[in-house]
Amino acid sequence: MELATSDQMKSYFNALEEEVRRIYQVAQEARRKGLDPEPEVEIHLAKDVAGKVEGLMGLPGIAEQIRHLSTTMDRENVAFKIAEEIAQGRFIDPSSSDEKKADIAIRTALAILTEGVTAAPLEGIAKVKIKSNDDNTKYLAVYFAGPIRSAGGTEAALTVLISDHVRKVLKLSRYKATRQEMMRFVEEIDLYKRVVHLQIPTTAEQIEFAVQNLPVEVTGESTNPDEVSAFRDLPRVETNTLRGGACLVLNDGIVGRAMKILKTVKTVGLSGWDWLKSLKVAISEKQAQKEKEDFKAKTQPSYGYIKDIIGGRPIFAHPSKAGGFRIRYGHSRNTGLAGIGIHPATMKVLMDFLAPGTHIRTERPGKGSVVMPVDSIEGPTVLLKDGSVVKIETYGQAIKLQKRIAKILFLGDLLVGFGEFLENNHPLIPSGFVEEWWVLYLESRLKSKCNNDLQIAAKLLGMSPERLQEFLSNPITTKPTQLEALSFSYELMIPLHPYYTYAWHDITFDEFFELRDKILRARVTDKELIINLAKKRDALVLDPSFNAKVLLERIGLPHKIKDGYIIIDECNLILEHCMQLKNTTLHPEEIERDVRPPFKHLVPFEIKMKIPIYSGARMGRPEKAKERKMKPPVHSLFPLEMEGNGNSRLILEAAKKKTIEITVVQRECPKCNTITHLSLCPKCAIPTKILTSCPSCGRELAENDFCEQCNRYPVPYT
Repeated sequence: MELATSDQMKSYFNALEEEVRRIYQVAQEARRKGLDPEPEVEIHLAKDVAGKVEGLMGLPGIAEQIRHLSTTMDRENVAFKIAEEIAQGRFIDPSSSDEKKADIAIRTALAILTEGVTAAPLEGIAKVKIKSNDDNTKYLAVYFAGPIRSAGGTEAALTVLISDHVRKVLKLSRYKATRQEMMRFVEEIDLYKRVVHLQIPTTAEQIEFAVQNLPVEVTGESTNPDEVSAFRDLPRVETNTLRGGACLVLNDGIVGRAMKILKTVKTVGLSGWDWLKSLKVAISEKQAQKEKEDFKAKTQPSYGYIKDIIGGRPIFAHPSKAGGFRIRYGHSRNTGLAGIGIHPATMKVLMDFLAPGTHIRTERPGKGSVVMPVDSIEGPTVLLKDGSVVKIETYGQAIKLQKRIAKILFLGDLLVGFGEFLENNHPLIPSGFVEEWWVLYLESRLKSKCNNDLQIAAKLLGMSPERLQEFLSNPITTKPTQLEALSFSYELMIPLHPYYTYAWHDITFDEFFELRDKILRARVTDKELIINLAKKRDALVLDPSFNAKVLLERIGLPHKIKDGYIIIDECNLILEHCMQLKNTTLHPEEIERDVRPPFKHLVPFEIKMKIPIYSGARMGRPEKAKERKMKPPVHSLFPLEMEGNGNSRLILEAAKKKTIEITVVQRECPKCNTITHLSLCPKCAIPTKILTSCPSCGRELAENDFCEQCNRYPVPYT
C-alpha cells in the first residue's frame, strides 16, 4: 500500500523497515541455534491493521481483502463484511462446523474493530456455541471473558451486532430469553456493581429490556467467585458465579452505548435492533444530566492529587490556584502516551525538581504522567528580587535569572494530549488562547476579507507578504511586534495575539479601573526622563507613587524597575489600547458592570481568556526509577522447593539441604533417546522434542491422550 507522504518521510519509513528486518534476521539466526524453547521468532511483522489482523487470527490472504474493502468502506463496515465472508466459508475450511465459522468470524471482526492491538479477540471471547431455545430452534451464544474489557464498551457492543449478522448468515433463529435469564442478569449486574465496578449506571428495567430483545445470547465464563443468590442453576447458564465479561458487554456496551451502536445499526443497515431507540431516549436524558453534573464537578478544584502527599515531594501548584499551570492541548515529538510537556525554563525555575522523565501527578486530567521538555510552549513568568516581572522564554534566560527570582507568578504550559482526558474519563476543560488557535482566526479572515491574496492582505496590514507568510507557516514560533499584533486585530478584527494576551481574568472589574486610574495618575510625561530610564522614547514609565504594582503582577504583565520607577516597554502600546489610556472621555461608572474587565466596551476586537482554568501539580514518585527489592530480598527468580520447608527463593537456605525439587520440562532426543530439559541434545546437538506423561503414574502419553488409570491429563513436565 502506497503511503501519501513526502519523499523524506518515505525514506525515513524505509530506513525503519530495513533496520527492523535486519534485526529480525539476527533474531532468526539466533533462534536457529536451538538454544530457545521456540525455533522461530514468534512475533511477526505487520505494516498495517490488515497485517495485524492476519497475523493475530492466522488467516492467510485476509489482509489483502481487508485492504481492498478499506478503500471504499469505513472500519465498522469492513468488520461486518469480513465476518460475513468468513461465515460463508471464505478464508477457512468450507467444511468447518457452523460453530467454528461463527467463532472465527466474530473474533476476526473484533480484531478489525480493535485494530489488532488488544487481547480482546483472542482472550475476550472464550467460545461461541450454537444452543437450543425452548422451542428447539437453534440460536447463537457468545461467551465473553474478562479481557473483553480491553476492547472498550463500544467495540464490545459492536461484537454483539456482528454476532447477530453472523447468525443471519448461518440462518439461525433468534435467542429467546426466559424470564429467569432476564432476572439473572438484573441480579448479576447489581452484584457486579457492588463487587467490582461498572463504568455506566443503568437501571434494572433497562437490563431486563435489553436481555429480552437481544437476538444472540450474551453469556460468559466465571470471572469472580461471588455467586448470585436468587436465580441459580439455570439450565442454559453454566455457572452461579459472576460472568464479568458478559456483565461488561451488556451494561457498559449494549445498554450504556445504545446511542452509539444505534448509529452503527443505521450505517450498516442491520435489522432487528429498533428496540435500541427506547433505550436511547431514557439514556440520553439521564446521560445529559450526568455529563452536566460531571463537568461541573470535574472543573471544580480537585484535591485528589495532593491527598496522599508525603514529605520530600514538592507541590508545584495547589488546586486551580492562580499562578499554576495552564492546560495546553497537543503533542510534541517526545510526549507520547501518559507524557506531558513543560517548558525547560519551568524545569529550571523549579530548581530542577522536574527533570526530564520525572513522574508528576496533575490535577487535570488527574493521573500520573512523565514530564518531558518542550520549548515551543509558554514558559514561566517570574517576579525578580528587584521587583521586575519577566516572561522567561528560553532555558538560557532561566539559568541567568534563577538566583534573582523572588516568586513564580505563572508556571507556564502543561502540554497534554486530549486523549489523556478521554482515557481518564475527564471532561475537556476550556483551552487557553494559544497561537495555534489564533492562526485559525487569521486564516479565516484572510479568506473572507482578502480572498487568500497575501499581497492584498500584507498591504492592508502594513507588512511584507514574506512576513505574513511566517505567521501562517510558523504561528507558534513567530512572535509579532506590538504594532503587528494591533494591526492584525484592528484591520482583520481577530482576537488580540496570545503573546500580548495577559491574565486579565485574574483581576475584577473594579480592580481593572483602579489599575487604569493609578497608571494615569503615576504616568511620567517628561520625554527626557523616559529616554534616560527606558532608553526608548515610547515606553510607559510610572513614577514611584504608583501603588498598584501587585495588579500588574497578577495579570503577568512584564515590566522593569529602575530607581523606583516602573518601566513598561515590551507591551506599552498594547496596554494603552486595551485600557484606553488616551481616552479622556471614558467614565467607568457608565459602563455595564461585569465580573471581569469590560474589553467589549473598550476595544473593537476580542481579547480572549489566557487561562480559563489553572491546573495544580505535584511531584509523583521519583523513587520509581530505583531498583525494586522484595521483602525479604531474594536471590533467585524462581522458587526452590526444599524438603520440609515448601517453596523458597533463598539459595543459601536451599544449599544447606541435601536435595531440592524443581519442576522442569521433559524433552527427548529423537536420535539417542536422551531425556533432558534442554532444547538441544547435549550429546547429538540436534533439537529435542517435548514428552508428555501422566503426572501421577508417570506413564508416557501423547499430548491429547488421557490416563484412564489415574483419570489425569498428561503434562509436559516432571
